[in-house]
Amino acid sequence: MKGTVVSTSVAGAERWNVWEIPERIMSFTRINSNPRRTIMITKMDERRLRALARRHERYKAVAALEAELTRATIVAPESVPPDVVTMNSRVVYSDSSGTSFEVRLVYPTDASGEGDISVLTALGTALLGVRAGEEAACLIGEGPVRVSRVLYQPERAGDFHL
Repeated sequence: MKGTVVSTSVAGAERWNVWEIPERIMSFTRINSNPRRTIMITKMDERRLRALARRHERYKAVAALEAELTRATIVAPESVPPDVVTMNSRVVYSDSSGTSFEVRLVYPTDASGEGDISVLTALGTALLGVRAGEEAACLIGEGPVRVSRVLYQPERAGDFHL
């Protein structure tokens, strides 16, 4: 279903139209020993995400994404470490209860099924640029989430076209 965001929560999958996500979902923060630490984003992802933000600047979700892009360290796709969550990565994260979920971080138009998390959701924006072992807090009812593994990263696989 193009244009649908699937966000996995403790209670299961919830679906929202990408432009009608409840305001409570838009709020997020990262937690770490250094809460303002720099995240890492590939140059290609940054270019695509900034274009996405320009096209949809009137939506509240874009402000959170732009804040992350502003503080990110931008790296060449070939230089991103293999344990960093980039766009189209498949990752395993666990919520505060210890329940694990496997998700794919996608652009809103690519959210096509359960387990696809749009970068314009609080969870998606919070996962962007996180390294395996790091924690991000999403205020979507499940509290902090910890990325345990990056199962697939396009850059590591040489799939620079995704």
